[in-house]
Amino acid sequence: MRLNRRYLPSLGFIILLTTIISTTIFINWIFSPFNYEKAMILEQKAHRLTKDGKLKEASKYFLKSAKIKDDNISTSRRYRCVGSTTQNIEAKIKYFKLALKYNPNNRSAKLNLNRYLKEKGK
Repeated sequence: MRLNRRYLPSLGFIILLTTIISTTIFINWIFSPFNYEKAMILEQKAHRLTKDGKLKEASKYFLKSAKIKDDNISTSRRYRCVGSTTQNIEAKIKYFKLALKYNPNNRSAKLNLNRYLKEKGK
């Protein structure tokens, strides 16, 4: 008489599941540098648009590049650039604060934030 009647998965199913999970992790690891490169490409495009005077479009590209997972210093720089190209003062303050969140030593973001906080306080 058998007391335990629970069904156990076969060895083949366990190997298949392990292979699928391992492959997914490996593919994500392989493609992770592409995210960094994509952020750089978007940032470069935003700088070109800024140079051409298309600040609204540049702001969108800076924001897209800032939302990509990257190192904190690059993310801080991108949020500072979003703040610099945005026209709305409240949005500028928001993005400069985000820049300081990722890098509290970002001098340019500190100076601009203080300037806009003083302007808003008037």
